[in-house]
Amino acid sequence: SRMKLTARDVCVLVGFLLALAAHPTSAELSVFSRDRSTTYIAGDFNGRNEDNVQLMGVSALVEGEYYPVGSYLLKDGEWTVVSSNGTALIITGDFEWLNGETVNNIIAIDMENPSKWSPLSLGIHGRVSSLATFEHEIYAVGSISYCYGSPRIYVNNVARYNSILNEWGTIGSGLKSMGYLELSAITIDDEGHLYVVGWEIEQEFHLSIKIPVLVKWTPDTD
Repeated sequence: SRMKLTARDVCVLVGFLLALAAHPTSAELSVFSRDRSTTYIAGDFNGRNEDNVQLMGVSALVEGEYYPVGSYLLKDGEWTVVSSNGTALIITGDFEWLNGETVNNIIAIDMENPSKWSPLSLGIHGRVSSLATFEHEIYAVGSISYCYGSPRIYVNNVARYNSILNEWGTIGSGLKSMGYLELSAITIDDEGHLYVVGWEIEQEFHLSIKIPVLVKWTPDTD
């Protein structure tokens, strides 16, 4: 589950950036706390820990020490969002393959055995900005055009993955706009209600107008 960051947690993350001595192409980091002892961090960074072990893309912070999450992550690619469904880390980013297997931008990593990973069906086309999990389903929002399959599944920026069936699907008719839609976060409550927030950006007289967006789905109306 997600948790609020304390002042100590913030200091730890600042220390993480300093310890990496990285030169990121993006300032964005995604943080997921499994419990009080383990925090996972994903982002566009490349550095080394105190033992001179390379940290790249996804790392675990355990009791003040940084560790790589799976040596197979030491590949070219941009890792942008990390979440968990309780047993696996869900990692998304800009990567088409992993160890010679096509994964299309999203994978699941076993939290107890980081060397074990699996694709999520045939993956997705686009960039994920946020993830949420509920029971056996994973929800993703962002600039997502479609999910790979035969045929392709067009999702209009909001997608749902069923881990039992190992398949992607839509959530209602998704979200789309006459202008530009920038979805930034997704969360879910204990009853399965899904909330998506972001911005609808419209152009008027050479000005960009940002209109806040908040959408709620209920389990009975998906």
